Amino acid sequence: MANAWLRLWHDMPNDPKWRTIARVSGQPIATVMAVYIHLLVSASRNVTTCHGVSLRGHIDVTTEDLASALDVTEEVIDSILQAMQGRVLDGDLITGWEKRQVLKEDNGNVSQTAKSPAERKRAQREREKLRNRMRGVTTCHDESRQIKIQIKN
Repeated sequence: MANAWLRLWHDMPNDPKWRTIARVSGQPIATVMAVYIHLLVSASRNVTTCHGVSLRGHIDVTTEDLASALDVTEEVIDSILQAMQGRVLDGDLITGWEKRQVLKEDNGNVSQTAKSPAERKRAQREREKLRNRMRGVTTCHDESRQIKIQIKN
């Protein structure tokens, strides 16, 4: 999955829940947010299949891996993960994943069924091909576009 992406929301850095999690865990906000970013990446990479449907949003990173990545102790990670439960985590599931990590985006319209970049490019080529075929054809409004309007003062 080369160049796979995940999304952050605009208010993520200033979301008050990080201050709450930091206070409850006794850890700095920067460490809390770093842990959460690692969890997002883990959840994005971890694809589970249920009834033939591929899903993301479940974390499968260990506290040891997180502690090593962030150069902190496993106790620090455990305290943060416990404080995240019920706030941004539900067990090993990141809450709000489906809402924030949509599958595709189409002209700014985010949805689960929007066109992929390849589908959008294919549609653009079809429109251009049609436009090229219609070059010599007069459309219904072409005549009216040649009329000059005079405005009287």
